[in-house]
Amino acid sequence: MLRGKAIPITTTDQRLLDRRGPSDWVHTDPWRVLRIQAEFVEGFGLLAELGMAVSVLEAANKGAMSANGTSVGLGIELPLEQGLNDHVEIGIEFRYFFVRKTMFVKYSQAFVVLPGGFGTLDELFEALTLVQTGKITRFPIVLVGSSYWSGLLSWMRDMVAGRGKISPGDLDLLYVADEPEEVVRIIRAAHTNGEHLGSAAARPEAPLASPPAFQAEVEGG
Repeated sequence: MLRGKAIPITTTDQRLLDRRGPSDWVHTDPWRVLRIQAEFVEGFGLLAELGMAVSVLEAANKGAMSANGTSVGLGIELPLEQGLNDHVEIGIEFRYFFVRKTMFVKYSQAFVVLPGGFGTLDELFEALTLVQTGKITRFPIVLVGSSYWSGLLSWMRDMVAGRGKISPGDLDLLYVADEPEEVVRIIRAAHTNGEHLGSAAARPEAPLASPPAFQAEVEGG
């Protein structure tokens, strides 16, 4: 409701159709809402029929292509980024981190986390939080490289769980693997049998019946 001096001197239609005047309006928050909505629509449209997918890093794109899988890249607009890697067949670049992460979570049936920096840690802990709080259906989260992740896991066990900030059972949301075969076995068992495996490093190996039937939904870059 606008009254008195708050009533604009031009009509809404006039402001829409008149090309003259400043263009600052395209940078306002209401306009950003439409851009955010457009990114969600574009992402949902691109990935809705993807099928079962696993989120990992760049090397999986190359592997997916060589194995006749589907190689997907979800990029992010950053000053120093070089764009999607050359092994991406289906790709989209996002302006907003939270839209990109929504796509990762919505269309992934597993997270495979390789050694990485702040961005990797951010996505790892967001996935853990969503699973822990029941905001999404539980899926396996696999840390690759026990030597890289051991310090973080020890700190989480001794300090975070040890001081009651999380339940000891919350650590069971994470699996640890050092070989690709271990990663495949964990994902397979979680989805085929619904089996709770605990740490992969603490369990005996199970033979693989056939090659993995997961496409790669991969972080761009």
